[in-house]
Amino acid sequence: MEGSPEAVRRHLREVIRRVEQGGSEVRLADSCVPTGWNAVDSALANQGAGAGIGGLARGAVHEWLGIGEHGTEAPSERERGWILPMSLLMHLAARAIRAAGEGEGGGRAAVWIGSRCWPSPSSFAGVYAELLGRSIFLEPRDRASRLWAIELCLRSGAIGVVVADGARLGMAESRRVQLAAEAGLARGGGGIGLLARPAWECGAISAAATRWMVRREITPGSASSHSPPRPRWSIELSRCRGSASRSGARWVLEGGDETGVVCVPADVVDRPGSAADGRGFARSA
Repeated sequence: MEGSPEAVRRHLREVIRRVEQGGSEVRLADSCVPTGWNAVDSALANQGAGAGIGGLARGAVHEWLGIGEHGTEAPSERERGWILPMSLLMHLAARAIRAAGEGEGGGRAAVWIGSRCWPSPSSFAGVYAELLGRSIFLEPRDRASRLWAIELCLRSGAIGVVVADGARLGMAESRRVQLAAEAGLARGGGGIGLLARPAWECGAISAAATRWMVRREITPGSASSHSPPRPRWSIELSRCRGSASRSGARWVLEGGDETGVVCVPADVVDRPGSAADGRGFARSA
């Protein structure tokens, strides 16, 4: 949104008023970052400006919870931390940076906040080499500093994506982060926030635009293949603000080849089911 500082302030006051009243009609973004998973993007087609191309809404925060073993978490896993869906987060971060490069925001950065969310150096090889060149890594010293860093980056028009440790964020903190993302959009930015949270926080109240549950999936083996099986995950859209009908939609994804790109596995692309309404396995990649 462009205009005078006073116009921007009026817009933000209206956004805050609607959010505090629990309204779900707040326009989160003027465009989306396509995930590259056609069935997912189709289900999210109305999250943007209605152009028919769906994805993760810009100027918004999207939570990714997991990884859980078929919905369960062992107590010992809680004590030592949780397993982040790093392959999915890297895929989405790369898509966000690529989308920013195609518009007026070319050159925007990716910020990784909290060492728990830092990808391994080797994972930046190949197709993600460009992402590494745009990445900034921050390690806040405490929870308050982490929240401050997330807010500051999302408010900045120079950031294309923020990937952050979102563990233990309360509703008030979540609202601050979401409003920061919307403020960044109003200032001409339009980045997205990807917050990683442990699976056992699935019941936590949040102001995020979407919430995704990530679980491991069993990878079919092949006796004729000598290569190791590729990892698989199921992602469930457990919350989509403004569209309760999409909640519960689930898709299966697979880790790519040497490129590392995450895709829809071939053996579930044409699997019969209820994919037409977004509640089954994805039909297209």
